[in-house]
Amino acid sequence: MSAYESLSHAQLRMFIPARELMTYPAAGTETSNSGYLPMAESPNLHATKLRESKEGHPYGGKKESLYDNIKKEGVQTPVHLRLTTYGSGVRVWDGDHRIATAHDIDPNMEVPVRYSVSQRSGA
Repeated sequence: MSAYESLSHAQLRMFIPARELMTYPAAGTETSNSGYLPMAESPNLHATKLRESKEGHPYGGKKESLYDNIKKEGVQTPVHLRLTTYGSGVRVWDGDHRIATAHDIDPNMEVPVRYSVSQRSGA
């Protein structure tokens, strides 16, 4: 059976509310026991990502923050979720800024996601 065939329907959702994504373990939150904290349990990470998303940057030829862009258009680029084949679950691999921003604007905002599969339990 392929990794794809072993995924549940819930794991294959194309959009997940920001409030739910806040409960997924996030890259950059590794603990001393090699686990990962959800963004909701890592206030420093959440606050940092939210602050950075509010800072302006060149976007589409003008100065606009990620926060302002998501507030206006929603999340356009999917968040990357990493699935492991050895049972350690789902982890946010890329998209912390988008999740923090969407959650701050509207916790129920649907965020597009894409998946990849890791062959190692810790990756």
